[in-house]
Amino acid sequence: MKKKIQLSPSMEAPKIFERIQSQTVSQGSDAHFRVRVVGKPDPECQWFKNGVQIERSDRIYWYWPEDNVCELVIRDVTAEDSASIMVKAVNIAGETSSHAFLLVQGNVSFGTHYSLPPHSRPVTVLQGLADQKVCEGDIVQLEVKLSQENVEGVWMKDGVEIHPSDRVHIVIDKQSHMLLIEDVTKEDTGAYSFNIPSLLLSTTGSLHMLHLRRINSLRIVLFPDTSGYLLYEYYTTLQDFGLIVTHS
Repeated sequence: MKKKIQLSPSMEAPKIFERIQSQTVSQGSDAHFRVRVVGKPDPECQWFKNGVQIERSDRIYWYWPEDNVCELVIRDVTAEDSASIMVKAVNIAGETSSHAFLLVQGNVSFGTHYSLPPHSRPVTVLQGLADQKVCEGDIVQLEVKLSQENVEGVWMKDGVEIHPSDRVHIVIDKQSHMLLIEDVTKEDTGAYSFNIPSLLLSTTGSLHMLHLRRINSLRIVLFPDTSGYLLYEYYTTLQDFGLIVTHS
């Protein structure tokens, strides 16, 4: 789909000077995500949870406490608020984004192994893994949902057990088992699986890297024999960003 944009030399695409940070908070407390961003004209901030744009409410809202700073507030957090959080700063000259995780402590457990009582009923996979395509630097969330709570399982990549780190988080929330990976790199691509050794049950999926060429900002060039500015006509697809330049 094509769209025409008129840009002037004074316009600047948004730039983030303070990125949002991942955090772990206790159930019932408040979570705050703060981003510092500049641009001309002033950018608008859009907030997303697990890739879905957040709608403002009394419990979840954002505001600008000072110049160039936008803050997302999530009050009285619950285990269901554990998610990947993204802020996108947008103006007419471009856009940029920052990602982080919100992990809520309470009924949520963190780790790779956990000993739990045996199950009298068969355990089935209600939601298995699927293949995903991501861009370098993105956040990935892999999730498995089982028919019963508190089932022992192990996450693996290319047949090797995954352990938590500053960038990799393993979250257990009742029937859901989540693997969260921040700042994805090419080394993170491969075959992932969630295994329940005691039941010989597993689900698998692959992570693939998309090679997108991103336009973060556009340079305006004025020709001596013209008094106008350039018209940038551009289109985007899932695989590519194209740019056609004409001047008036």
